[in-house]
Parts: sequence; structure tokens; C-alpha cells
Amino acid sequence: GLCASQMTDTDRVAMAKSREIEAKNEEAHRVEQEKVKLLPLGAGESGKSTVFKQMKILYGAALTEEEKRHCTPI
Repeated sequence: GLCASQMTDTDRVAMAKSREIEAKNEEAHRVEQEKVKLLPLGAGESGKSTVFKQMKILYGAALTEEEKRHCTPI
């Protein structure tokens, strides 16, 4: 690398931007590594969608208006 005394202002700005981008990439990688992915397998009508919907209700984002319209009140 360049010695600090040989760096221009442009080089310093570029290095700072590079460090910022690298930090964002590392954070995105960490977040992605924490995700758990599931592949539900089974015959039709075995409850795969029901389990997915229950997981979303319990642990995920709230239902969209479209999803709420498809729900059957009990």
C-alpha cells in the first residue's frame, strides 16, 4: 500500500469509502449467515403451507392485507 505521507486527498477518500463498503458487506454477510432456511417436503395436502403460515404468524412479519383477506375467521 501507499505510505500515509504519499496519499492524496482522493486516495484517502477512496480508502474511507472502501472501508465503509467493506463494513457493510461484512454486516450483510453476518445477517445472511444467521438466517435459517427450510425446505418443506411432503405430498399435497400434507400441511406444508399451514406450517409455513403458522411460522410466519408466530415469528415473521405481519400478514399483508391480501393475506388477511384469504384468512377464514373462526
